[in-house]
Amino acid sequence: MDNIERKRKLQQFLLAVLLPWLLLLIFRVGVLCHDGEIDPDAFYHAKLAEQGPSVFLAKKFPALTMSIWKDHFSNKEMGFHFILWGLHRVGSAVGLKTSCPFHYYTMFCLALLLTVIAVTLIRWNIVCPWYYTLLFAGVYYAFTTRLVFLRAYLLSMSLFVLVICLLSAEELRNSKWRLAWLFIIGVLFSWCYSNPHFILFPTVAFAVAEFLADRNWRRLPILPSVALLGVITGLCLHPQFPNTWLILKVQCWDVLKMIMGSGAEAKIRGGNEFYFNSVYSLIRAPFWAGLPFFLAFLIWRWRKYWFQPCWRQRVNFNALLILFVSSFVAFLFFFRFIEYAMPSAVLLTALVAQGCAQAGKEEGGSQLFASCHLIGLYVICSYMLTVPSLLAITGNNHRPYTGIAEWAQRKGLPAGTIIANPRWGAFPMLYYAMPQYRYFNGLDPMFAYAYDAEKALIVEEMRTVSNILPPGKFRELTGAEYLHVSADSKALAEAVLRKGYTLVYYGWDGWMFEMTGGRGQGEG
Repeated sequence: MDNIERKRKLQQFLLAVLLPWLLLLIFRVGVLCHDGEIDPDAFYHAKLAEQGPSVFLAKKFPALTMSIWKDHFSNKEMGFHFILWGLHRVGSAVGLKTSCPFHYYTMFCLALLLTVIAVTLIRWNIVCPWYYTLLFAGVYYAFTTRLVFLRAYLLSMSLFVLVICLLSAEELRNSKWRLAWLFIIGVLFSWCYSNPHFILFPTVAFAVAEFLADRNWRRLPILPSVALLGVITGLCLHPQFPNTWLILKVQCWDVLKMIMGSGAEAKIRGGNEFYFNSVYSLIRAPFWAGLPFFLAFLIWRWRKYWFQPCWRQRVNFNALLILFVSSFVAFLFFFRFIEYAMPSAVLLTALVAQGCAQAGKEEGGSQLFASCHLIGLYVICSYMLTVPSLLAITGNNHRPYTGIAEWAQRKGLPAGTIIANPRWGAFPMLYYAMPQYRYFNGLDPMFAYAYDAEKALIVEEMRTVSNILPPGKFRELTGAEYLHVSADSKALAEAVLRKGYTLVYYGWDGWMFEMTGGRGQGEG
């Protein structure tokens, strides 16, 4: 590769990363998170970044008293928190803002994800790779919104695309290094994400595609087996082993039963993202819904090229096709699969456009549907619908509960005081502002259910205002001395007040009740 070619590829890489990154930065800073975080989990991740390994590598998490984490903590996103911890230390040293809103952390993780996608596209010699990273960032408004959350799936998507990049490299197809690197990525997956077994998605897809090419049954299970072995090894080498397996069971089985409405777990309601209607959302995202049909049309238009007898030898295309179809169908039933459907869709689109361009050269005739710029036009049209949807998102930003923290400081609340939080989603904001106190549960209700199902159901009944225990009995059952009610749970606040809980604080960040009788006046 001469210097001119290197400069050209560097320019392509920079455009592919910077264009979508800048658009997402503008959206995050100017629209979605200008005065807080739209996703409450960000406060938990940011607080662990401040506290460091002494907290996020411990085998117990005493800040939660009604969670399986209390005695069996396993940081399912350890690698993610190590990165944030490093960013916090560097940012603090050079004077960067590391407090809410957490633009610094989020945009770094986004840069990493876009870099992996751009590198993959450039390795495949894709023309105008920035078309595809822009497609990734803006074809579906719900996914664009999730891209600017400070969440570990940004790292898991990076690893997901990295697996695709590794397995698509023809020069490594018969190399032992390929399996060694796949094993290492499997270990990293188990240290960075709560569902590391999803590494099977790309490895099974490539295993099937390679089997179609060589018909070698013996090689078929190798890729998924090595990846799974890496995951198992990572879970066993994790500093919090054997808690890793217990938490994995809760995340991958108990949570699934809750979502599917199976067994007693169905009485607990999880986060709203588990119940997001993917199919209904496609009404507002016609260019995401229409992408499979658009790709099918392009393949059919150049069918003489795509349906040649040698189609089995197109390993990368076949693997991405399998991966996209399976992940897109899964997304239609469960929104969280968008984390795998979108990268698969974008990479498949790049391969289809590349193939159509080659077909246009071979077959001649009209080049309209062979031009890579057709994808650019598709991106522009999709943004014309996505941008208004994103600009319509208003408010609902979460901030640390500093009002309650100031009240607790004035009152002289001793460290270790248990503050009941029936709404488990309030934990990150409480913990970020007041890490010295203890709470019930956070991040996922099934952690409380796994710890004590009976108590978890009692708290859930309180959260839904279906059954509220008297303050004395509730304190005896849970050990809590105070009760926090979120600002948007007015019905619960009124109900506990009628039940005899003493109001001691109210403000923009909710109500605080003491477990004693009487109304009290409460501080504002």
